[in-house]
Amino acid sequence: KEAMRCNPGVSFPLERTVPPGGAEICGVRFGPGTIVGINPAVIHHDKSVFGEDAAEFNPERWLTSDDERIKYMDRHLMTVR
Repeated sequence: KEAMRCNPGVSFPLERTVPPGGAEICGVRFGPGTIVGINPAVIHHDKSVFGEDAAEFNPERWLTSDDERIKYMDRHLMTVR
């Protein structure tokens, strides 16, 4: 996981379609069916998700974090599956 987080296999935005009812993302309201996306390299270096050392290769983050933290990081791990 950590290697893919630090060096994502894709460099283009991974797109998602806003679900029925719309969504608010970072304070901006998007209508249903709108296509949104983010480059994995951006979210994978988010300190609020992966910690203060988000820019560093640290496989231990997946071994030493509690289950809830791992689930949270997994939800933000945008790798191609």
